[in-house]
Amino acid sequence: MNLEEKLAELRALEETAPLGGPEGAILPALLDVLDAMAQDLDEVRQTQDTILDVLDSYAGEWEEDDQEEAHYTAECPSCGQSLFFGEDALEGGEVICPECGAAMRFAWEEEP
Repeated sequence: MNLEEKLAELRALEETAPLGGPEGAILPALLDVLDAMAQDLDEVRQTQDTILDVLDSYAGEWEEDDQEEAHYTAECPSCGQSLFFGEDALEGGEVICPECGAAMRFAWEEEP
């Protein structure tokens, strides 16, 4: 029996056998608080499920990143900005500086 079902059962008991005196006023208020807590908990669970779905969707990309390609750094000759790039940029033969827009050309050669 989940939390919502247990609360519904408590509400039914309270309606069929109401308490008199101060206890009779406190019990419905406590049930209201428990209802609010159950709703909040349900929202947290839904958010958690959404987050897990998003993380699962990235799992394949993370696995690919585990076999990450080599990365290189260079300094732009025009503005001195440090550039960070991967093999893909080198294979294209050119890296564009994001700071000044200058093109740096590379000759990609395999080592013997």
